[in-house]
Amino acid sequence: YQPWPIRRVYITLERQLAPRTDFLFSVSREDIGRGLRAGIGRAGQYRVVRSGIDVRAFARRGKPREAVRRALGIPPSAPLVVTVGNFKAQKAPLDFVRAAADVLRKVPAAWFVMAGDGELKDEAHRLGDRLGLGPRLVLPGWRRDVADLLHAADVFALSSLHEGLPRSVLQAAAAGLPVVATAVNGTPEAVREGVTGHLVPPCAPGRLAARLIPLLRSRSRARVMGRAGRALVEGEFEIRNMLTRIEALYEEAAARKGLR
Repeated sequence: YQPWPIRRVYITLERQLAPRTDFLFSVSREDIGRGLRAGIGRAGQYRVVRSGIDVRAFARRGKPREAVRRALGIPPSAPLVVTVGNFKAQKAPLDFVRAAADVLRKVPAAWFVMAGDGELKDEAHRLGDRLGLGPRLVLPGWRRDVADLLHAADVFALSSLHEGLPRSVLQAAAAGLPVVATAVNGTPEAVREGVTGHLVPPCAPGRLAARLIPLLRSRSRARVMGRAGRALVEGEFEIRNMLTRIEALYEEAAARKGLR
């Protein structure tokens, strides 16, 4: 989504630097393919190094679920969808709002929280009002208690146009939430369709809503997916595993050069 001349400059620089590079780290296998198609490096240089998170920090519940909801004005038993991110075009926040309006027509008790800030926040608020969401759409700004916010929700949604590997998806899974996200870039490597959540095309808020509705209607189904998501991130996406992987690759590169 960068202007083509700027993108061309970055690709050219990457191509020039690749021959001097031992390893090229990528957070997803999909991005390796993108790099190779752009003519950057050789397949043997690439290594997948996941963008890990502290799973334990997000698996822990701090404040009680009811207290977090009460502070936001959300009823304790209302079905709640949350998203976290910057209000910018890449995240397609207006698609989330449109999906929320579709969900509310089918699940009248539903509420929605969009945590974050950015250039499209006011527009998202206005669109929510036009679509009849009113107070059901809560925009609390940036939060330092994201883990508590996730534990107060029932489902996590992400409407992005493109991602590397979205950490918010990993954080939501660690908190035990099913994830409904757009199938862009590395996201399908963090969401297992029908197991830990669902994947939908970008720019399709109706499809996003259609996947959210059954999870809000069946909390038992949502909990099963949430448990599977937590099991997924506890292994491959744990930050300690990421650090171990990076350290091992640096040591391998050093050994190749006779520095170990």
